[in-house]
Amino acid sequence: MSVSASLSRSLLLSLWATGPRRIVLVLAVGAGMALTEGAAVLLLVPLLAGAIGAAGDDPSGLVKFAQGLPDRIGLGGTLTIWVGIVIAYGVLAAWRERESVAIQHGFAHRCRIRLFGAIAGMEWQAFVQYRSAHIFHMLTELQGRVMLGTARMLQAATQVLVVLTYLGMALLVDPWGGLLVVFGGAILAALQMPWFRNALGYGRAEVMVGRAVHTLVSDHLAGMQMAKSWGAEDRQSALFEASSDQIVRTVQAAAAARARSLLALRAAQAILVAGGLWLCLSWLGMRGPALLLTAVVPIRLLPVFVSLIQMIRSIVEMLPAWAETEEMHRRCRAATEPVPPATAVPAGPVVLRGVAFSWAAPVEGPAVDGIDLQIPECSTTALVGRSGSGKSTLAALVLGLLVPGHGEVSVGGLALEGGVRRAWRQHSAYVPQDVFLLGDSVRANLVWAAPDAEEPAMWRALNDAGVADVVRRLPQGLDTALGDRGATLSGGERQRLAIAQALLRHPALLVLDEATSHLDRESELRIRDTLERLRGQMTILLIAHRLSTVRDADRIVVLDGGRLVEQGGWEELMSRPGGRLRRLALLEPHELGAG
Repeated sequence: MSVSASLSRSLLLSLWATGPRRIVLVLAVGAGMALTEGAAVLLLVPLLAGAIGAAGDDPSGLVKFAQGLPDRIGLGGTLTIWVGIVIAYGVLAAWRERESVAIQHGFAHRCRIRLFGAIAGMEWQAFVQYRSAHIFHMLTELQGRVMLGTARMLQAATQVLVVLTYLGMALLVDPWGGLLVVFGGAILAALQMPWFRNALGYGRAEVMVGRAVHTLVSDHLAGMQMAKSWGAEDRQSALFEASSDQIVRTVQAAAAARARSLLALRAAQAILVAGGLWLCLSWLGMRGPALLLTAVVPIRLLPVFVSLIQMIRSIVEMLPAWAETEEMHRRCRAATEPVPPATAVPAGPVVLRGVAFSWAAPVEGPAVDGIDLQIPECSTTALVGRSGSGKSTLAALVLGLLVPGHGEVSVGGLALEGGVRRAWRQHSAYVPQDVFLLGDSVRANLVWAAPDAEEPAMWRALNDAGVADVVRRLPQGLDTALGDRGATLSGGERQRLAIAQALLRHPALLVLDEATSHLDRESELRIRDTLERLRGQMTILLIAHRLSTVRDADRIVVLDGGRLVEQGGWEELMSRPGGRLRRLALLEPHELGAG
């Protein structure tokens, strides 16, 4: 139980930090609920005992007080007080429910935002090691389990107060009977210890299986078009069914364990209640209200104690989810990117000296190796090469997304190190092959890229990207919803809208990573015209398979196997007999256009 105790303490401390005053109020109201419920029982039981003629030999002071109320204020007055106590209990219960929900959702919100912030702040090299399905699982299902666990904690706290109230009543009415209840409760708690240890294991299994299902769903949805094209739907369904069967078996095993625990708990409590009553009647000779109250306490405690045990078990099962999210948060914080310094933004030529970078295993060998390159300010530089030659990795190094394992990347003589890298990216723009668009309006997507942009600037960027006419034809123009990831647009239109986002930022560095790969010939020519108009206004780095998109670049850099094999202008490189660019051009002559 040491692991459970440590995790529980960590969770309680985090929950307490979200709002101690509110939590104290909820616990205080829970104590009030316990007292009002106990007062209602203490008031009603002696009345019932008197009504059936079960007078006791020596009732306690509290019982005598309750028995004497009808004589002092009448039966109607006594029942009115009882009704008022019950209504007060209901008011307290309603307030506590509202506040408990606010606490648990607020705590879950804080944990989710805290974790997402840590993920967003990671170094890119660390971030790409995680699967998106794993992160999605962390931010959704596991956070939901943590929220449920905090709800159970708050409920369990109230149940503990109810148990303590009834035990206190039993001790005040009859010490021997109260001690029997305490002894029975201790036995029941001891009997549940093995179940708690199993609960932690079931919680771990559910976390692992849940992550596997998220990964499977993510992979299969991403590959659905290919699966249907290959007629592999049945194989996908079979794999999904197998994984679903696994999680069902895990859940069923946990449910069976809970059922056995509940059966054992109820059987043990029934035996203890029966044995306690036999002792009270045969050995202690209890009669009247004292006996009735002593009987009511364990009978009332039966569902309360059962509920409390189940809540504690649910909390224990949740703890692995909490441990998983905390470990994820710790790893993310350990990989946090440095904060940008309060200095001027880097400006000037980008220079790479002896730059090398290797991805983590299982990738073998460096992605780029021994790169010496100068990218003049406000020039257009193109990176070409076969797939896997290191183009995208080199672009990520220029952007400051990655830190070279060897060598240095600098801008205007300032090394891209520490927080300088992030400051540089805040004045850069990146357009990938697979663009990211919000499932919102065109305006929302542009505002996401440049929060301070006004509408005229938006239209200029859309026009420069060659997509303004498309937006004008949309039903609500800028305010037209684009659907999930821009589904209502064609691939080329999405690409051009992403380029408009980039241009709206007025970047010092614009990186287009295969950004024209989805465009038709006409759209590509419009983008080339746009880039020509932008020439001299910003540093542009083009990554392309289509050699037609790099003809007009100031400099073409050819990579092969992570190494820079040649660089120069188009005419210069194409005139070299046996040159690498010339060889690439021979492999795809249809991409070269006229001449």
